[in-house]
Amino acid sequence: MIQEENAGALRNCKVRVLVVDNDPEIREANAAKLRYWDYEPVIALGLGRALLKDAVEKARARRCQLAMVDLHLLDDHDHADMSGLELIQDLLPTRSVIHSGSVHFQTIREALSNSPALGFVGKSESPAYLREILDRFAGELCAC
Repeated sequence: MIQEENAGALRNCKVRVLVVDNDPEIREANAAKLRYWDYEPVIALGLGRALLKDAVEKARARRCQLAMVDLHLLDDHDHADMSGLELIQDLLPTRSVIHSGSVHFQTIREALSNSPALGFVGKSESPAYLREILDRFAGELCAC
């Protein structure tokens, strides 16, 4: 009987994915994709440091397994802004994928080599690729 209850709980389990982006439209679009793919999105809200604080609080309170984090959270136009990479350290044990529109791929690759990020998906890449990456890491990290 207990095994049946555990199996039922796993079938109802959804991987919680924290969405951290400073653009409200992108946040909502990503949340909609995640729902469609049968994930449970948890959306960090706010601007600037308030967004970063909300992300850390929600990752902990909701026990998110994964996070999709934009690279430039404080200033979209400052290519030196790596606030997303700085944030992912604070989100641990939630594991993060950087999801960014930045076109400075070499800079991103170098920054990722020294970070706990699981990987990088460009916002211009296909949604199918994003799902593939999330599914792979969800399968590695979660019993769901």
